Amino acid sequence: MPSTPSDPGTTPDSSESRSVVAAATVPAESFALSETFARVSEAVFRCEPTIECGGSVMPLLRVRTAHPAEVDAALRADPTTDGVTLLVDRGSERLYRVSWSGRVGPAIRLLTARGATVLGLDANAWRWTVRLLVRSRNALGRTLSLCEECDVPVELRSIKRVDGGTSGRYGLTNVQYNSLRTACERGYYEVPRATRLDDLAEEAGVSHQAYSERLRRATESLVTETLLNAAPTDGAL
Repeated sequence: MPSTPSDPGTTPDSSESRSVVAAATVPAESFALSETFARVSEAVFRCEPTIECGGSVMPLLRVRTAHPAEVDAALRADPTTDGVTLLVDRGSERLYRVSWSGRVGPAIRLLTARGATVLGLDANAWRWTVRLLVRSRNALGRTLSLCEECDVPVELRSIKRVDGGTSGRYGLTNVQYNSLRTACERGYYEVPRATRLDDLAEEAGVSHQAYSERLRRATESLVTETLLNAAPTDGAL
């Protein structure tokens, strides 16, 4: 069974039984729209999950692109779509209603077979990022194992407890959040800087290197949660 990250400071029994939100990536060729990505690689897609008859969990597709006509043609010709309806057209931003072909259903069923709920699906650069709400780490492990057995390559990117114990909003630990917030409040990110890293580290009672590492990891978590795991939403439809 694929291993999943463990929470420091918790016992296996307590951590394994808590609900988690996991982000994982799936190559487009193993999921959907690989031919569309090959034709219009700069496009960014976001699926809006809804409940539909027949088990579809992502019939609404938001698209941002500088080449809307090319994306429209590519979507309609893609073998993973059976029907494409344009609902909203704002030039570089469009909203489609998509009926997926039978090639997409098996992957969705694998991801949700152990009771997981799809919270979000985004795609760019030829891969999909899926966010799942899973009742426990054990259930997540079984989900990943099932995908592996069925030759669906799912790569776990991040995992956090729903109760926010070790990871809160945007995947930040409490220490990372407080360190990043203090740095912002003290003007560390201003130009020119209003405080030095040494001063922040001294105030926190840690070394220069330790505080620098906190900021680096916090920044990485923010980028992963807000950019890699989600398509841009400014000017959303």
